[in-house]
Amino acid sequence: MQRDSDDRLTGVFTQPNPLGRVMALASFTMLAALRLDRRRRAYYIAAGTAAVIVLLLSQSRTALLTAGTTSILLVVFLIFRARRTLFGAVAISMTTAVVGTIGFIVLNLGNITTALDRDITLTGRVPLWQVLLPMVRENAILGRGYDAFWGGWGSPAQEVWNQQQWLPPHGHNEFLDVALTLGVVGLAIYIALLVRTTIRATRYIRDVPHVFGLWPLTYLAFVVSSTVTESGVFGRDITWALLCTAVVLVSAKKREVDDPAKPALVEPPPPQLVP
Repeated sequence: MQRDSDDRLTGVFTQPNPLGRVMALASFTMLAALRLDRRRRAYYIAAGTAAVIVLLLSQSRTALLTAGTTSILLVVFLIFRARRTLFGAVAISMTTAVVGTIGFIVLNLGNITTALDRDITLTGRVPLWQVLLPMVRENAILGRGYDAFWGGWGSPAQEVWNQQQWLPPHGHNEFLDVALTLGVVGLAIYIALLVRTTIRATRYIRDVPHVFGLWPLTYLAFVVSSTVTESGVFGRDITWALLCTAVVLVSAKKREVDDPAKPALVEPPPPQLVP
């Protein structure tokens, strides 16, 4: 296992935060899987414990907060799964999780950063956002194109790196990165996609039994909670592929409910040979 200069575990990644995000995903997935098959609980507990240990060794505070928030939301979804107030519970819990976390951090930023051994700028994120916001306005409508901003030396990111000597690989905020890439048009479409998929995933919980019905909405909670101070899932990795999977799953179920399946076609019998 690789480690960075601060002796934080990075694994196969170049930084500890991506490792922490994957382990956060694995930890709440194993928590959900405990309800899937009681005979294999020992395997799920072992895998979840290993994920938590690696998450702690990565020392990614953001990923740890994401894992905790998502696990709490999973419990909320389980409690309200069969109730008529499910939509309200989902909306309130997810909004409270995001807005409440942001508000708590803003109001107690000094104490939190001291307790987590971080500086008041959230390890350089605040100055980075101050640099990126004017750059968003330069190409506000359609952005700079996919993978065009953080394209290495010679790309627009070079101006950021000249001011931020720690060479950030992304904007550490998914909404900022989407705005830089696709502009406000793409950002509006992306937010609309998340909102619409969340609504459909809430219906999906009631239509699909067991843990399979819980997974899309729980994963969307993970996506939303990891967008504030990290790059989120908008990129070329498994987290984006899983988001696309969740979108397709709940969309397919929505079409099935709106347009019930027609009776299966009966194949005609094979022709009989006449002697």
